[in-house]
Amino acid sequence: MALKLKAILDEVIRMLNSESPSPILLEIDEAVLKGHCPECLLTEGRWQDAKIKGYSYRVDPTNPNIPQLRHVHVAHTKHITARNKQVSWNDDSSRHDRQSFDTNFQGIEKAKQIARTALGLPKDFKLEHVTSLAGKILLLEDTDNIPSTAIILKG
Repeated sequence: MALKLKAILDEVIRMLNSESPSPILLEIDEAVLKGHCPECLLTEGRWQDAKIKGYSYRVDPTNPNIPQLRHVHVAHTKHITARNKQVSWNDDSSRHDRQSFDTNFQGIEKAKQIARTALGLPKDFKLEHVTSLAGKILLLEDTDNIPSTAIILKG
């Protein structure tokens, strides 16, 4: 459904960028938008002020071709162009961009708060946070909301 909506929006943008644009009336049924926030269609993929001083965020849409989940990047505003100075989470609570996730991000709790709000998640929704990395073993703060396919070893 999201891919179809993206194709429609791409066509609208193409028409607006043509040499002789004509007025366009786009009517989208509420059922099509169910589960999407309408204003997100205009802001996804763009950095925005997080309403917390010094922080910005960017929500990127689902892309089933990669595959990629809907996710949010959070950064200090001065670091929005530095991938290694950002933290990011998918809407299923898992970390996004594991290779460039800043494990020393200053203000991680504020970043989590921003991420939850941007993704429309409950305030108490647990986001994956690695506290230590030893080889290829990840030690997590908690195991709530991890994918059902995850293998959990308890010691």
